[in-house]
Amino acid sequence: MNDAVEDVISKVTGRQRELIKKDFRRDFYLNAEEAAEYGIIDKVLYPSSEGTDVGEVRLGEFATTGGAGFGDDWKN
Repeated sequence: MNDAVEDVISKVTGRQRELIKKDFRRDFYLNAEEAAEYGIIDKVLYPSSEGTDVGEVRLGEFATTGGAGFGDDWKN
């Protein structure tokens, strides 16, 4: 089952299967912006200041430094 999930995540994100296996075999936490950059989600939506529409934020605009606490290996 893990192999099938790793294959799907690899295809969706465009990342090598070995990196997916390494990342997801341990606790691997990403905030919304990091998940978008990793490729797991397409984009991050935020409520507008008026509360009527949803605004899209460009990747990295709110990103924290140091990735998810695991260094920047996942960005390759």
